[in-house]
Amino acid sequence: MSVELDHLQSPKNAIVGHQFLDRTLGLKLAQESEGFRCFFAYLLALYQRPPKLLLLFEHPLDGIHPGALSLLADEFNVAPDEGRGQVLLTTHSPGLLDNFDADSIHVVQRDGFETKIGPLAAEQRESLIEELLQPGELLTVDLARLQTAHRGAFLGCLSGVGQ
Repeated sequence: MSVELDHLQSPKNAIVGHQFLDRTLGLKLAQESEGFRCFFAYLLALYQRPPKLLLLFEHPLDGIHPGALSLLADEFNVAPDEGRGQVLLTTHSPGLLDNFDADSIHVVQRDGFETKIGPLAAEQRESLIEELLQPGELLTVDLARLQTAHRGAFLGCLSGVGQ
């Protein structure tokens, strides 16, 4: 329900307010789960002032409760439009990838000793646009690949949300 500092001038604890029936229960941030603290850290990064030009999150799902996934993805998606910086995510999570459209998904692929980053292969992009595949299926059914054919192992997806 809320997050407040225990003292404005020299804070020692952040207090998280939880709604429980008709009462608010306050817990110190240190008493919260690891996943909640990670989720909170991502929100702090996204809402920092002044905002950063670029925010990079590597595998942001580690420890995050699955129920918070779509909320976090929504925050990643709207951050650039609200002037909070461009967000780049790397993920191997089909569940997170499902929250992004074909235009914001890029592939990271190794070609020999080079790492190449680029758009999805044309037929994969079309499958997403026509809703024949969900974005997460690129990681489980049809490995995402670059538009131009390169040999090498698929490493992950890079999602650059915003322009």
